[in-house]
Amino acid sequence: MKWPSCGFSRQSPIDINTTYVTYGRPYEIRYNQENQDLPGNLINNGHTTAFYFEEKARYLYGVPGSPKDKFLLNELHFHFGNDRIHGSEHSINGQFFPIEVHMVHYNSKYRQPRIASMMPDGIIAVSVFLRIRKGPPNHVDTFIKTNIPRVKDPKGKPVKADLNPSLLLPFKRDFYTYRGSVSVPPCKNNIRWIIMKETRDISFLAYRAFLTLKTKEGEIISKYGNFRPIQDSSCNRLVEANFMY
Repeated sequence: MKWPSCGFSRQSPIDINTTYVTYGRPYEIRYNQENQDLPGNLINNGHTTAFYFEEKARYLYGVPGSPKDKFLLNELHFHFGNDRIHGSEHSINGQFFPIEVHMVHYNSKYRQPRIASMMPDGIIAVSVFLRIRKGPPNHVDTFIKTNIPRVKDPKGKPVKADLNPSLLLPFKRDFYTYRGSVSVPPCKNNIRWIIMKETRDISFLAYRAFLTLKTKEGEIISKYGNFRPIQDSSCNRLVEANFMY
């Protein structure tokens, strides 16, 4: 199937060239609930592994362009490749990261994710880059090592688990933001991206768990990776940052 909208302008992901970023914007995102485990279901959809939150009770405030709206956290998913260098979709000054997590929120005023996905202010994606480093296991590391191997086959059942999404976010919430698109078909170009500047760490053992995930055809997802190539490297779109360079 062809998706003409995937060829439109303002597509994602992009390389964020920090030379052309507009710095010091007065944006401050915050959640109504912090440091709470939330129940949900982890699945393998044949393209990635995704965690769908059962309770749509955690919402994001202070979103650029929609400061008075509440964006409910719906799901998160992972992008990765077949090496420890390139697995993320976005890049910073040409640098990629092993894994990129997308936390997808929808505007509560539209009541349903499907309706929100059709609106210009309906969807917010918060992106976090994961690095592979040595150190004591953290909450994210433990969640990945415990649960990802349980969904390596997309024909299996969803796995019930608890996840504290706050612990996926860096302690310091400096970020870049721009208007772009969904990075998978139909590539609707109506998403506000929030790309966290700081990264989070996971262990090599946790990273290896992603390398076991299979497609619906039985191939290993990481063989070719599940990241979309950079779509716009011409620096001709507005990228803002809520911190000073």
